[in-house]
Amino acid sequence: QKDQISDINVNPLGKKIIYRGPFADDEPWELKYPANRVAKDVSEEEKEKNKPWKIKNFSLTHQGVPAAILMKTEFPDKYRVTFNSYSSQSYYPTIAIMADLKVPEFDDKNEELVKNRNRYRTSLGNYLGTSLSLRLHPSNSTLTQHSFKEDGTLIQSNATNMIRGSSSRSTQSKIFYDLRVDKKAGLIMLFADKKNVGQWQINALSEDYKGDYFGFNMQYSHLSAKSIISDIVVANWNGIKDSAISLENDQRDIVMLNNGTDRYSGKITGITEATIDLKTAYSELAIPKNQVSSITLARKGSEEPPARGKSEVTVRFYGTGKITGIISKADDGYISLESKILGKIKIASEFITSFEFVNMDHAYETFQ
Repeated sequence: QKDQISDINVNPLGKKIIYRGPFADDEPWELKYPANRVAKDVSEEEKEKNKPWKIKNFSLTHQGVPAAILMKTEFPDKYRVTFNSYSSQSYYPTIAIMADLKVPEFDDKNEELVKNRNRYRTSLGNYLGTSLSLRLHPSNSTLTQHSFKEDGTLIQSNATNMIRGSSSRSTQSKIFYDLRVDKKAGLIMLFADKKNVGQWQINALSEDYKGDYFGFNMQYSHLSAKSIISDIVVANWNGIKDSAISLENDQRDIVMLNNGTDRYSGKITGITEATIDLKTAYSELAIPKNQVSSITLARKGSEEPPARGKSEVTVRFYGTGKITGIISKADDGYISLESKILGKIKIASEFITSFEFVNMDHAYETFQ
């Protein structure tokens, strides 16, 4: 039923999903520690137990000493990184992108170079190399550039955020972030819960930042403060700059086209194999489906989703998506699930990543 759907994304993540996870402990995530960290002589068992970042419950979970966790990937010219972040007590993490992990040597007899490296001893550049880092925050953000001169001098500077930050503080522990990057155009945009909290223009982005690593850093050392990153997706970006919240309207359905500029509002009357049928105040349109990026339905006509029952289980899929209901065994390797919204459906078991008997949206953690 239409009143159970808030939006329809025809091609939400571009042409290709580059990474989705984390799903398994053997994924190639790498830990990196600040340059001023003093190594301790401990056993391998103790090292594993005291890792500051762990893959736990399909999430990257941090609790402990400052450290970064990164993965090597191949960034296209336009890409997006989306993820959920759960933080407690305002211990917000940082996302690093386009890091090369190359920290050049320097002449330790040169007093100016020694002063420079000591000044930036705790800088991300001192252990992630040439890179960009964005401080994650629900109402404003800071982008920091890290790079090096030929003699090994570390350069760190903040880029100008073209979006004015909000002074309001979010009371939510869970924030959905959407980072969009156009390397050739030098554009970087950050959205937090559908609101644009950061936009930067770095003209030499594709020339100066060629690293293949992205990941997350926590600079605080606090054993009781947790930070969790889940549902990470790296994908091509189709170039649409609108925030999701700008497409919401109480009375009208909104259709956004692939060009990222044109949109139409009215009432969706039908969706066929080839077209999206939209009735506007002035005409009736049959919009080719292959030209549509997303459909956002009128908020006033949407109902709150029913609360999850004690006997219901959430089924999570490879790629994207999850569905909640009462499960039972079906024939031929299928799972039968009865949903309050969709009724009884059959699901092929090979597409399922997990069965969640508790609410995984909170990653099994409780935040104050």
